[in-house]
Amino acid sequence: MISLNATTLLTIINFLILVYILKKLLWGPLTRFLDERGRKVEGAIREAEEKMREAEELRKQGEIALQEARAQARGIVDKAVAAAQEEARRIREEAKRQAEGFLRGAQRELEAQAEQVRRELRREAAELSVLLAGRILKKKLSPEDHEEILREYISGWN
Repeated sequence: MISLNATTLLTIINFLILVYILKKLLWGPLTRFLDERGRKVEGAIREAEEKMREAEELRKQGEIALQEARAQARGIVDKAVAAAQEEARRIREEAKRQAEGFLRGAQRELEAQAEQVRRELRREAAELSVLLAGRILKKKLSPEDHEEILREYISGWN
């Protein structure tokens, strides 16, 4: 059995006094320290979670901005292509108008030259006819007669 002698009783009393002193002096500050440390850890975890949410939000915003930038770039490229196609169409139309104008001018010039050649041929034919007629008639025509015959001959061809 356990014998309770004075030494054992003093040891138990000393132990209880030590537990009481430790509880009063050490347990309070230790629990405050542990509670404070727990709050700091929880705060750090909440802050880390908040930073993660912020980072995720920034990533999403970055993706949205990138998609918008790509859409804008596509729009700019599409506008540039459309403008280039319109400019090419305008240049083709202008070149066609210029070519048609050039062809009309060349055609008018050719027609004018052809008319000039016809008039020249008529005049030369008339002169040859008058000369031939003069030789046939064996007489010499005066310049006024010659001019009169030419006018009559040319007006007959028109």
